[in-house]
Amino acid sequence: MTIALRTRPAARVRWSRPETDLVVAQHHGEYAGLVERRGARFIATDGLGAVVGTFDSERTARAALEPDAVERRHTARVARDRVLAGIAGVAATGSTVVAVAGMLSVLA
Repeated sequence: MTIALRTRPAARVRWSRPETDLVVAQHHGEYAGLVERRGARFIATDGLGAVVGTFDSERTARAALEPDAVERRHTARVARDRVLAGIAGVAATGSTVVAVAGMLSVLA
């Protein structure tokens, strides 16, 4: 027996152009970022105001704000943060061991 699940198609980003050198993204009706032309380059900024990158074309700048690209960046950031947290934990443990060894040598 096979069960088919119905899923909604992924909501696409909707773009509007309030100015000649500016396009604004909306996803699920929420502000999702913008792409601004500066000279020959295009700067993509996410919905939180963080610069995602600078691109050679409007198309590639828009692609950086698509949900799949946003999810990939988020996943990479979470993985990086886990690694950095592990390194910080090891460093803190090492500092504690050195401090205890120093105290023991003073007491001896």
